[in-house]
Amino acid sequence: MEFCDLNLANPALEKRALELGFSRARPAAVFAVNSRPALRALRNSNSGTVAVEGSSGDLLKDCIRECRDKILLINPHSVPRYFLDDGLVRSVASAAPSQRVAFEIQLRPLLLSSFAQRAKIISQTSEFLRRCLKLGAPFVLTSRASSEWELKSPREVIAIGTLFGLNHGQAGMAVGRTPGILS
Repeated sequence: MEFCDLNLANPALEKRALELGFSRARPAAVFAVNSRPALRALRNSNSGTVAVEGSSGDLLKDCIRECRDKILLINPHSVPRYFLDDGLVRSVASAAPSQRVAFEIQLRPLLLSSFAQRAKIISQTSEFLRRCLKLGAPFVLTSRASSEWELKSPREVIAIGTLFGLNHGQAGMAVGRTPGILS
């Protein structure tokens, strides 16, 4: 199986990711969509793969509707109470068959957190992934690594996916098959 990390925060880590076992690793352009003008700027950009962050679930849904020509990695963690937002999950699930869009589950916040914050991230992400699996929304596990120490091998990423409540096959698909379909 080929593994792909679709969102490295540091382009200099591509070579190291290949050494760890990824067949492809590349950075994505990151857009913060917190207003309508930011959404227009995203729509008019010429970036191929875009990681989208926003403080509103409604703006992220509009982004999915309006940016059909880009590979969208939707980061739900910046939306308040994202793990309870069925509307956002349904919008990605309905757009996924015809459009290259998936949720991006970043490992970096988990790796940099400690104690109670880490438990909260694991709990909320597990709940969110249960909703994604139930409603059929695609998701990918990405490192968003900015240093060599935050970069994990595909086996470690799959193990972290099982920590979120995924079985081995689902975690492997989030690192292998789903990123391959998107790119």
